[in-house]
Formats: sequence, C-alpha cells, structure tokens
Amino acid sequence: MTHTFSIKEAIVFGWHKLKSHSGLVFQVVLTLFALQVVSSVVQMSLEGTAIGTAASIVLAVLGVILGAGMTLVFLKLARGEAAHYRQIVPELGLVWKYFCTSLLTGIITFLPLIAAGLIDLVLLSTTKSIDFSRGVPAEGSGAMLALAAAIGLVGLVGALYLGLRYSMARLAVLDGVDIVESLRTSKKLTDGVKWHLVLFALAIAGLNLLGFLALVVGLLVTMPISLLAFVHVYLKLKSHHAHH
Repeated sequence: MTHTFSIKEAIVFGWHKLKSHSGLVFQVVLTLFALQVVSSVVQMSLEGTAIGTAASIVLAVLGVILGAGMTLVFLKLARGEAAHYRQIVPELGLVWKYFCTSLLTGIITFLPLIAAGLIDLVLLSTTKSIDFSRGVPAEGSGAMLALAAAIGLVGLVGALYLGLRYSMARLAVLDGVDIVESLRTSKKLTDGVKWHLVLFALAIAGLNLLGFLALVVGLLVTMPISLLAFVHVYLKLKSHHAHH
C-alpha cells in the first residue's frame, strides 16, 4: 500500500497539467485570488457594519461555490476530461454536498482537539494548577501541566490522523458519491497509506513555502500544482482500489 502513488510523480503531474492548461488554471486561480482580495477589503473597510456583515456572508458563500468549482475543474483536468471556466460555478446541489462534507469532516477532525481541550480545562481547574485570573501556573503544578500538555499532544495527533483519514472525502463527493459514502470512500482510500500521505503533505508544504518566498506571487503557481497533485493522488488510490 505504501507504493500506490509516487510523491514525485504527483508533483510532476501537477506541473505538466498546469503548463498544458495554464490559461484555464490561471483564470480559475486568479478568480479565487480576486475573491480573497475583495473579502479582505470588505473586512477592513466595513468591519462592524451591517453592510459589512451582509457582504462577508455573501462572499463566504461565494467562496464555497468557487472553491467547489475550482476543485471540480481540477478533477476534470486530472482525469483528462474537457473542462471549462464556466464550471467554476457548479450545480447548487453539488455545492451543497461539498459544503456539508467539508463541514462534517472539519467537525470530525477537530473532535480530538476539542475533547483534549475540555479534559485539560477540567484537569487544570480542579487541581488549581493555573491561576486563571492571572493566567499563570501555580507553584508545584509542573506535573499537572506536563500531563495537560501530553493530553493536548494526543488530541493533536488524533486530529491529524482523522484529517488524513477523511482528506479525500470532498473529492469523492465531487466525483459522484453521497456525503456519508464519501467518508467511507476516503477511509478506504487512505487505509495503509497515511504515513505516505504525511510525507506528501510535507512535500506540498515545502513547495508552497518556496512559492511564498518567491515574493508570494509564486503561490499562484505552487498552489494549483499542489491541488492538481492531490487530485492525482486521489485518482491513483481510487484506481488501485478498483483493481483490488
């Protein structure tokens, strides 16, 4: 299972798809970038006003729609299908499924962190290991603080594990399955390859760090490469399971 996809092959795939469909890819990416700029301007200039709140809600909804559309366009490109700029606005039913899946996977992913935070809060408050009024640890509370840190670390590891486990769910929804089935599909596709996915995520993070260091503008290149590479990994895992 650890060799069902190649990290290098995925990134090279993303680069070649970007080059061969650069016009469409940059149209889509620049549309999302423009939306982020508008959102930032609205937040800075209309913060605290009713108009600003309404505009932020509209822009957030638009962000979900265009985010789903961008992923759908990239999925079509990765599969070698015809893709068009107008598909950046998918059918509303598909957008709704994409949003619900994103929300559900987000909640599931953060459950270990929430649980760890609540346990730490109860532990530290009942043992009076922290003076919450002053925000400083009490004397002799080192052992309790270390235990709280360990619990927090366990929660973080659990969140990362679940994040990897359900990382393919949104692509599965855009690929035609329903919301609940997308979770099962992602669980099946990532089974046995999570450590390889960690390495893939680190490689993608490094790639985007280089894009950021290149006067930030490099992100306009590295981010679509990253998404195309991720879609490639999804398709590789899906193909592998289809033949086993």
